[in-house]
Amino acid sequence: MSKKKSPCSKHANRFRLERDRTGLTREAACAQIGISFNTLAGYESGSEARQRIPRFDIAVRMAAVYGCTLADLACPSYLEDVHLLPRKNAA
Repeated sequence: MSKKKSPCSKHANRFRLERDRTGLTREAACAQIGISFNTLAGYESGSEARQRIPRFDIAVRMAAVYGCTLADLACPSYLEDVHLLPRKNAA
């Protein structure tokens, strides 16, 4: 699991909102995504000290479980980091 801090503080809110929208508990979401409770808690944490971002394959699984798109889960800077959007400062 990645320990990279999120470049966008809105990740945690989006992860939690999408999970809440599905009505899944953290435990149920973890089981369906295939990650530990602590890992999901780190993704959903608003604390910069604990906040983590998922690897791309985990983000894809999260989107599938939550019935949303990657764009629903991520702020633009994350999509730039995984090369789904061009960087704004690219020459």
